[in-house]
Amino acid sequence: MDEFVLNYDCPTLSIGEKKGDWGFIDFIAERELGKTAVMKGVDCVGRAFLVIKAEFVLENGEVVPTFATFFQKYVNNKNIWQCFNYKGMEMLYTSYIGDGYPVTVTQIELLKQLLTEREVDLLNIPSDELFHSNANCLRLRCDRISSFY
Repeated sequence: MDEFVLNYDCPTLSIGEKKGDWGFIDFIAERELGKTAVMKGVDCVGRAFLVIKAEFVLENGEVVPTFATFFQKYVNNKNIWQCFNYKGMEMLYTSYIGDGYPVTVTQIELLKQLLTEREVDLLNIPSDELFHSNANCLRLRCDRISSFY
């Protein structure tokens, strides 16, 4: 996942020396992306991260905004990634396993497809992978600065 993120063509978000309460990248505000749907970066200890603004389109046509930060959990292990979901804007469902909330292989493939194609059909995605199991699709959004404006 780290190579994909580092090679993905999107703006870079510089976070300087900032860290979250637990040392993770769980503090980025949606407004920091401006009108951009995706930004990437590397934190002060060398872990890659990706911030995504997207939206679910539910079966009834309702659009639900979502915002999440995906980050490499350990400097010395590029295979374990976590998702920080922002309250009320959750994207992926992650379960506590061992020492964290890792992103599954299915979720990583979903993210890669979302970033490559800008929209993903969710009809064949297991419902326990997403926060909105009644969604038809997940698509990137860049039409507004923040869902709270």
